[in-house]
Amino acid sequence: MQRIEAYLEEEEVPDWACSLKASKTNDDTTLSIVENRIGFENGTTFEWDKSANSTQTEVTSSRFRLVDLDISFPVGKLSLVAGRTGSGKTALLSALLGELHCITGKVHIDKRDHHIAYCGQAPWLEHATIKENILYGCSYDQDRYEQVLDVCALERDLLILPAGDQTEIGEKGVTLSGGQRARIALARAVYSRAECLLLDDPLAAVDMHTANHIYDLCISGDLLKGRTVILVTHHIALCATNASYLVELSNGYISHQGTIEDLRAAGHLGHIAEEQSRPSVERSSSTAISTPVNEADGVDVKEKGTKTPKEPNGKLVHAEARREGRLFRAMLFRLCRAPIRFFDVTPLGRVLNRFVTDFGTIDGALNDSVRRTLAGILTFVSSFGVIVVLVPSFLPAALFIAYLYVRLAPAFILASRDLRRLELTSLSPTFASFDELLHGLAHVRAFAMEARYQDQFYKKVDRFQSYDHVYWLLAIWMRWRYDCLGSVVVFCATLFTLWAGVESGYAAVIIVQAGVFAEASRQLIKVTAQLELDFNSVDRVAEYLDVPEEAPLIIPDRRPPAYWPSNTGGLSVENLVMRYADDLPPVLKDLSFDIKPSEKIAVVGRTGSGRLRGLAILGCGIDRSPIGKSTLALSLLRMIEPVGGRIVLDGLDIGTMGLEDLRTRIQTIVSQDVSLFSGSIRSNLDPFDEHDDQECWDVLKRCHLVGGSEGNGRITSLDTQISQRGSLSAGERQLVALARAVLRRSQVVIMDEATSAIDLQLDEMVQRTIREELSEALVITIAHRLRTIIDYDRVMVLGSEGRILEFDEPGKLLANPEGVFTEMCRQSADWEELKATVTSKSR
Repeated sequence: MQRIEAYLEEEEVPDWACSLKASKTNDDTTLSIVENRIGFENGTTFEWDKSANSTQTEVTSSRFRLVDLDISFPVGKLSLVAGRTGSGKTALLSALLGELHCITGKVHIDKRDHHIAYCGQAPWLEHATIKENILYGCSYDQDRYEQVLDVCALERDLLILPAGDQTEIGEKGVTLSGGQRARIALARAVYSRAECLLLDDPLAAVDMHTANHIYDLCISGDLLKGRTVILVTHHIALCATNASYLVELSNGYISHQGTIEDLRAAGHLGHIAEEQSRPSVERSSSTAISTPVNEADGVDVKEKGTKTPKEPNGKLVHAEARREGRLFRAMLFRLCRAPIRFFDVTPLGRVLNRFVTDFGTIDGALNDSVRRTLAGILTFVSSFGVIVVLVPSFLPAALFIAYLYVRLAPAFILASRDLRRLELTSLSPTFASFDELLHGLAHVRAFAMEARYQDQFYKKVDRFQSYDHVYWLLAIWMRWRYDCLGSVVVFCATLFTLWAGVESGYAAVIIVQAGVFAEASRQLIKVTAQLELDFNSVDRVAEYLDVPEEAPLIIPDRRPPAYWPSNTGGLSVENLVMRYADDLPPVLKDLSFDIKPSEKIAVVGRTGSGRLRGLAILGCGIDRSPIGKSTLALSLLRMIEPVGGRIVLDGLDIGTMGLEDLRTRIQTIVSQDVSLFSGSIRSNLDPFDEHDDQECWDVLKRCHLVGGSEGNGRITSLDTQISQRGSLSAGERQLVALARAVLRRSQVVIMDEATSAIDLQLDEMVQRTIREELSEALVITIAHRLRTIIDYDRVMVLGSEGRILEFDEPGKLLANPEGVFTEMCRQSADWEELKATVTSKSR
């Protein structure tokens, strides 16, 4: 109760931010609903709540804030929000949505009647079909729906998907590429009837061709004409053509704001576009990003210092409760060894239900049921024996009554067992729905859909409770019948006692034992049935003990030598064929190429076709069909085992060695969706304590997470605490992952859209860091920003059929005017600069 009370006393968002509490007569002093006005006034200041972080740490005065905001976005027009990575752009949108704590000033926005639509930087999607995600509770208008698919560049993706827009995507959209998730989330906002759209950098996750398509036909198109659009973006040069207003943020403050014409006349617009798109030549890479953003998205900062954590960070999975339970450890180990496809087709709620409900039953109720069953057998036998010894003539009647007890038992056991299974099955969607809601709560509140999710959750809870209610009605049905039989037992025992002339003292014992016999019979049947029900949890857990495993971690006779892989060894892919399931077509077909030692390779292709994770619903599973770029990265890590062909690294076939040797000794992957752990920066950089503090701090400097002098950057110490979700901006999270890769010094580094969420200037600085820090490593970069990879050694262009279309040096590819890569570059806004870069490199 104390934990529940503490939770209920947590700080909440203001009433106007939640449609369940908002009223038409607003009495919140932080909100002013004024017609045709959106923005902030009176020097509004916001900060992230302490409760927003999962870690409880001391917070200093350097908590990140949005300070002195006075902005009035033009209604019915397009406004841009620009700024460096971590400057507070996402926080600005969160402030408009009421997700940040307002210290001073007022917010002008109308969230009534579904006035707002929101597309977050980390797109959130429901576990539903693509069509249901786009409609999101709105009525279906075929013409409008088809127009939205066209302007959001989704039509080609839907043609590849076997079920089209009826394809069901996985939880949180895990079975889609980052670009597809971003475009579906954008389509949801565009399809809505909201008058104001808050779009948090939807162009960052797509290639330049797709970005031009979306901007020209969607953001500047008819569907958004007359609607207020506030767009966070790094593509200022592209988006400023039709924008009316621009706000540039720096470290939580407004550095420039005004209409596009005013900023252009004052010379600020060119400067802002230059800052967003070009690297700084006047500042060194070590000091270019040194403005102190200690908590750009809610980072809790402890006192300055670089102390080594007191507790070891090696245990990434720590099961404190039941750590001695062999069954629990066996299931946990099995799930940790399960292939990634298992988690694609298995809802998270089902896994949580096994760990929470089923293990709760095994640890508690099952032990109690066994104890009560043994006690019931002993009581039944002893009472039956006493009665038979004192009144032998009662034996036939006792056997007949026992037969009646047993006769009634099967009906109860069968019905209660099925009800219990239905009850446990109905609980899994409840867990999954709650987890899904937690991840997308900001989106739900932005769309004012709380009532919808509340009703859905209530329905799932009601379904669960209905099975529980029927189970107890069934128990009452059985108890009433057994009580009647108990009365018959006592009556018959008394009658036989009087007929046999038993002494009064023994007669009292017989009558008492008859009551005990009746109750013991009822309890024995009940606890036996409960024991069978509890063993359902054991069966459900045992199912997960048969989950397919990945290849062995260690193969003793196939371990690579200690020096493997060396920096003189290359990578060779020979006739590689990949598929996600036996009944699906190949994703990569006869792929063959060679990469030289220490070579830097870029892999490009259209968003959604080169990296498409197509789905087909077969039963309850989610299957993937043709992708390309990300599949290639997964194959190098053996997350997916090849159907044919092989991958040879430094002379050894990676398919013949253990996964631990492969993944820990040679390869590091930095993905678009970065996974961080709640804890300190140091524990995220070096979870196994393999490096000292100075090495960790130096790598933060080289990856532009801190300034040139210790304590002057966006992180003050290695003890700076971050949370699993929400503490850092998406760009900062990617920089932490990059720092982790640089610290490991792996010989093979795979970067899967690893810089998509950071600004263009910082992206080029990061690419320079990669070339310098990983000069001896073989680097494979999957990217859609062509200007950041144009000076790579070679570029691989993958097509939608899983085949290599082109693979050569950038200069040679551009020399072919009819080439695919040339066409991609020509459609980019940086076409002239790309040509100049290739020309200068060839010299």
